[in-house]
Amino acid sequence: MMQYPSISNIIDRNVLVHVFDKIDGTLIRAQFSMKRDRFYKFGTRSRLIDASEPVFGVSIPLIEGLAGRLAPVFNALDRISVTCFFELVGSSSFAGQHVPDDELSVTLLDVATHDGCLVPAGVFSPMFSGVVPIAHQIFVGAIDEATEGLIRRSELPGITFEGVVCKSMDGRMFKVKTDAWLQKLRERCGSDEAEFMKLS
Repeated sequence: MMQYPSISNIIDRNVLVHVFDKIDGTLIRAQFSMKRDRFYKFGTRSRLIDASEPVFGVSIPLIEGLAGRLAPVFNALDRISVTCFFELVGSSSFAGQHVPDDELSVTLLDVATHDGCLVPAGVFSPMFSGVVPIAHQIFVGAIDEATEGLIRRSELPGITFEGVVCKSMDGRMFKVKTDAWLQKLRERCGSDEAEFMKLS
């Protein structure tokens, strides 16, 4: 099952990007087979999981519950299988950590065909909007210094808390975090610089 591409922290100012609100949760992968007509393999960013997995296992029935709505879209792609990338999130989730008893949900972030190509950023929203919950696209354009400032100050319309993910049509991605989110992370990590850099 394909792993999700790493997202750079380096802003590329010379490319047109589709800007999506960054959801603060845990990445969950799920593979859908057209032949089986269902999701049959699940994982976090780096390892496989099943429904017995503490915390992350709750994502499996949530994702399986979306299969009926997603199957017609997947079949139109005319591929053997696809890998979906979801964000598992609750109202109190922060930096990939979840609070016990918090109600969790899944949001579709990206879809990759079996050849490893992500559905292009400009196609993703019209293809999946209204089908299942998806990451909200809030802007299309270049990230100049003024736009970066709006993101850092949490002033770009449509932004929630963590920041944004910027996706070019050729598959490049980078992220921009808000100052407020980074400050909260700094307070949580304290003097552990390695942990701060890993999570930021």
